[in-house]
Amino acid sequence: MDVIVEKGAGLDVHKETVVACIMGTDIKKEIRTFGTMTNDLLRLKESRITHIAMESTGVYWKPIFNILEDGFEVMLVNARHVKNVPGRKTDVKDSEWLCKQHRFTNRAPCGKRSNLTGGHTPSKKLTSAGHKDKIVLPKSTQVKLL
Repeated sequence: MDVIVEKGAGLDVHKETVVACIMGTDIKKEIRTFGTMTNDLLRLKESRITHIAMESTGVYWKPIFNILEDGFEVMLVNARHVKNVPGRKTDVKDSEWLCKQHRFTNRAPCGKRSNLTGGHTPSKKLTSAGHKDKIVLPKSTQVKLL
């Protein structure tokens, strides 16, 4: 297998905690649990990682993604893909599986890319204040409810 991400992390996201598996060239594998507050998450920078793969669990991923996308290259992975991790599911196993899949590839050298497929993430322009989860239809397509 070829390494495509030198220093990365896999995150299993929950309401109050984030379990991180950190691996990389010259980095010993480390499993750490962080709180979901901004200062806790920014401690990931101390690990010298550049890339993160995180599971999109419910709505819990949104604020974490928004905090981390400024300092890291973040890939959001569909939770259904992580559900298929072989063996008994635990937070540590999920984060470790995400990290390994993100760092390595089994594909031909000419088309190197992660074994994971990233999900859709809205642009910062759409998620800025006033645009969150709001879709405005033109007047002609609005339906009057009786």
